[in-house]
Amino acid sequence: MKKNLTGTSLAGGSVNYERVENDFYATDKNSVRDLFNNHHIVGNSFYEPCVGQGHIANVIKEFNPTATVTGSDLVDRGYDGVIVSDFFSNELQIKADWIVTNPPYSMAKEFIDKSLTLANTGVAMFLKIQFLEGQARKDWFKNSPLKYVYVFKENKEEDQVDE
Repeated sequence: MKKNLTGTSLAGGSVNYERVENDFYATDKNSVRDLFNNHHIVGNSFYEPCVGQGHIANVIKEFNPTATVTGSDLVDRGYDGVIVSDFFSNELQIKADWIVTNPPYSMAKEFIDKSLTLANTGVAMFLKIQFLEGQARKDWFKNSPLKYVYVFKENKEEDQVDE
């Protein structure tokens, strides 16, 4: 029997799971800290359009304590001051120095495109590495202002080395 290979199976993922409603997958705070420790992301204002429970927004505040951090989401998941709204609605046009988020993977390109119109300084997205693949994005990347790709791996205790 011949097995059909898909991008998900090649990447070691499972095609037999149900997605979480509204694609809510909280971002590990240590991954956000890794980003800020490896790249100079500073500003007076930040916007997190998929703020969820504030995992990214709270780390932004750690690294930029005097900055204004605005968060919105489709659903109120407990982040203090969340604006419940669709990022793509015409009424929500929040400008900020930086937009930092972990968008739903299925809409990542759209989130990047809109974020680039709203950010004064830069955009940082947490995405699966598979986002870099695919014929459909080839032309898009030719015109994209993509500057850096950071690949983080989970730091498990057995990976840590005592010095």
